[in-house]
Amino acid sequence: AGAHMLQVFEAMGMWISRPAFEKWAMPCMVKIAAELKKRHPDVPLLVFPRGACYANAALQEAGYDVVTMDCATDAKSTRAMLEELAAASGASPACAIQGNLDPAILRPSAGSDQSKVKAAARQLLEDVGTQALIANLGEGLLGNEDPVLVKTLVDEIHEASEEILAAV
Repeated sequence: AGAHMLQVFEAMGMWISRPAFEKWAMPCMVKIAAELKKRHPDVPLLVFPRGACYANAALQEAGYDVVTMDCATDAKSTRAMLEELAAASGASPACAIQGNLDPAILRPSAGSDQSKVKAAARQLLEDVGTQALIANLGEGLLGNEDPVLVKTLVDEIHEASEEILAAV
């Protein structure tokens, strides 16, 4: 019983300026993390600051266990930055990351197909590794995604992860 993980969404980050986000949203997100960690110290805490992923470093510092990247965020540089900041602060390891595949890869109407889905999945894993990663989309679905491409994505994440881990 109980939650296995909790995710906090700041869905309006793209609609406010960075200074406004840092002044108004960030203090609330820090307070939310502190209170949830106090009440549920063993429950992993995820955060998705959609449109404000520039705040991921501060969110890691605030105690979130996983930070989510939207489609506009570079996964490789985000991973490197979070690891560097965690090591510098003595809080290593860095938090895990979630995201950030573009859901357009699941839509033939956007020009996608199985080979493009497989390539995108492998690229994510090559860029950030298979550990401390929740391979996921960086945005929500529109409802016109192809179930075959969704299955291809899930299967490729599993297959590519196994291959990468076996090669280590």
